[in-house]
Amino acid sequence: MAEEAAPGVAIVVVDASVVIALLDGGHPHHPAAVAALAATGRERLILLASAYAEILVDPWRLGADAVAVIRRFVTDLGIHVEPLTPDIAERAARLRARRRRAPFT
Repeated sequence: MAEEAAPGVAIVVVDASVVIALLDGGHPHHPAAVAALAATGRERLILLASAYAEILVDPWRLGADAVAVIRRFVTDLGIHVEPLTPDIAERAARLRARRRRAPFT
């Protein structure tokens, strides 16, 4: 990742599904997403650019104002949008391979 976390601060990579569940109070995983976010504490939150694009698809269908709401949400939560590099993609695939499925799927 472009910037390492400060000593004693973990990095949490947030999946698009978590952000979508956070945004939608009626989503079946909304309570779990809220609890997961609340449990992060001092961790640095990262959203890969590919996941950021995913969460912007429906807002773009609604218009620029809806996109602005998502941008503010991501900024207000202190989520850093990180470019997806080949190294990050490989690390993500390796982590995903260790799990049978991603959280919230």
